Amino acid sequence: MKVLTSLVFALWLVGSTVSAGIATTNTITVRWSAPGDDGYAGRAYRYDIRYSTSPLTDANWNQAYRATVMPLPANPGSLQTCTITGLTPSTKYYFRMRTTDEKYNWSALSNQFSMSTCGGSCNGTSGNVDCSPDESVDISDFTALASYLFVNNEPMCICLAEANVDGDPLGMVDISDLTALVDYLYLSFKSPAPCSSTLGPSH
Repeated sequence: MKVLTSLVFALWLVGSTVSAGIATTNTITVRWSAPGDDGYAGRAYRYDIRYSTSPLTDANWNQAYRATVMPLPANPGSLQTCTITGLTPSTKYYFRMRTTDEKYNWSALSNQFSMSTCGGSCNGTSGNVDCSPDESVDISDFTALASYLFVNNEPMCICLAEANVDGDPLGMVDISDLTALVDYLYLSFKSPAPCSSTLGPSH
């Protein structure tokens, strides 16, 4: 009976669907809805997120890279994220996760998804938000930054360092960066952003 209970527990823990969030040249942020400990009741105990350049299966799970910094499970249904660092630019990665309760009854593997890291350069505070290889600053950078700030529901490639268009010393990326980018692209009569000496012509 205890074995059956454990199996049921494990099946209940398969409640989260993992999806891509944001990619940079060497990071990918994944997100999911937190599952419950028992159905949608209570919190799960721990996550195990792994990734590889090959599709993940039960057979190669133990050989996959394991995310070293993972959040603790939140209340069921809560949106959670984890940023995987140290990745190779222009590379496709596959991700899956498992969840356990406090008795280490592990769930089956989650759905599998894949996403590629950005391939462009990421030099910082130059406005090349979308990591375009030619390092041009144009409307696509505005779109990427606006999506990151206000939409953030579709996978995208963004250089967070270069999204700090206004040169904030703390590296904050917010509405002031979008304003600085608009000023540079469309309001030439205004002074450019402090870091704009590295910005290339927009047209």
